Amino acid sequence: MTLGLQIWLYVTPVSYPLSLVPEALYPFYVLNPMVGLIDSFRSVIARGQAPAWDLLAISTVMSLIILVGAYLYFKHAERVFADII
Repeated sequence: MTLGLQIWLYVTPVSYPLSLVPEALYPFYVLNPMVGLIDSFRSVIARGQAPAWDLLAISTVMSLIILVGAYLYFKHAERVFADII
């Protein structure tokens, strides 16, 4: 879990701006649901600009996809993990 959180910190633009991401990786990079939230927060608070609505839309869609996938996985695994614990 700790390693996963460290990796997620480095693939999310927390300590660096989104403009440092190479153009070739940008379409894959914005699939991280936290990218839109953090970049929009930074643009509103630090720069006084409107949030990037396209990034927020991508973050919302990806969050919903992950939510549905996690729910389906939970329902599938729910039958057996109570027996394991």
